[in-house]
Amino acid sequence: MLQAASELFLERGFEATRVSDVVRVSGGSLANLYAWFGSKHGLFEAIIDDLASQISEAVDSIEIPSAPLEEGLQRLGVHYLDLALSPRALAWHRLAVGDGSSFPELRAAVLERGADRLHRRIAIFLASRLGGGSLDAAESYVAAQHLSALLKSEVHLAAACGEPVDRSPARIAARARRAVAAFLHGHGDRETMRPTDSRRRTHARRNAS
Repeated sequence: MLQAASELFLERGFEATRVSDVVRVSGGSLANLYAWFGSKHGLFEAIIDDLASQISEAVDSIEIPSAPLEEGLQRLGVHYLDLALSPRALAWHRLAVGDGSSFPELRAAVLERGADRLHRRIAIFLASRLGGGSLDAAESYVAAQHLSALLKSEVHLAAACGEPVDRSPARIAARARRAVAAFLHGHGDRETMRPTDSRRRTHARRNAS
């Protein structure tokens, strides 16, 4: 029943999905649905719990590479895009945007178990490669957020809106390469992400003006 309900919620959203349709598609009974979940809201919460576990498993399956910085970022980027552009991940993204304001559990599943967890895994790699290993957790986490934004910048919004996107390995690898190149360029020297003294002075002048 959870699988059938999940597909219906992803297709129609929470409000437009009726429990009678869940029962019809799953082949179960209305009595069982209310006995197991209590309500439509309870059913949705059970699906979100299952989603959170799936997201965690998917994120944890991304191995932290032992490769040098650029090569390791490329590997992480490919895994990231392959996961983020998968049809199911995009469907949950749309549902979270549409219904997340009404369901804190859904927001938590997508943001905390998904994006935050993934950023922390990327940050582990960055902390060991950038700044000569001297970056603290906050700096490496922000850097991971920057990389994530760059990786999604070319196609994620279009894909989430339903635009057909080429998910071939070659295209995903090419997008990852461009994002990694922009990330490394934006963070300056590949051995450090800390701003140089001249950049600090420039930043100070801009703030003073």
